[in-house]
Amino acid sequence: MKLLLPAVALLFLTVSALADTTDIYQPEIKRAGVTGSDAFQQRRGAWGFGLGYQSRDYLESGITYNLTGRWFAGESWYLLGEYQYAPLNNDAVNDGTDVVLDEDENSHLLAYGVGYTFMQGLASFHGFESYPWQLAAELYLGEQSTGDSDGRYTALGVSWQVIDDNYWVGASWRVYQSNDQRLSDLGMNSGAQWALYIGSYF
Repeated sequence: MKLLLPAVALLFLTVSALADTTDIYQPEIKRAGVTGSDAFQQRRGAWGFGLGYQSRDYLESGITYNLTGRWFAGESWYLLGEYQYAPLNNDAVNDGTDVVLDEDENSHLLAYGVGYTFMQGLASFHGFESYPWQLAAELYLGEQSTGDSDGRYTALGVSWQVIDDNYWVGASWRVYQSNDQRLSDLGMNSGAQWALYIGSYF
């Protein structure tokens, strides 16, 4: 009888303890200092300025000045818009006695397109910090004007971008073609271009 009473008391205490711990365990979620979605900076796109070098078939190479904008359309896709100003030739181009390309004539390009990021990684330039980078394929379609004539512009290229918190730098390479009849007759309507860009986000 003496052993039965302690056993009953121990059983009663155990049942009482189990009854007190029937609540569902709900741990507090830690957000590393972020109190809500308002603390996240939302980026809708990016803009940038670039200097390029354009090689043209049967025409001297030259500098291009580019203003580009990008609108993020998803995790990997973005829309493109670009204006490009490029001096065509320092000297006039003649076809017999006819001047087919005036001296110091310029090219103006307004193009739209789409980009797709197919590779991402991290790059370190001095061993202490690393920056994310992405490699994307880009397709352009637009209108190129040389003053006296114009034509449809198409281009296909790749773009490598290094991303910082507030800024980005990039390098791009593309091959292009224009159906400008005047340039086509001279064999000057296609070539390749590379450019360096720097910009920020909005």
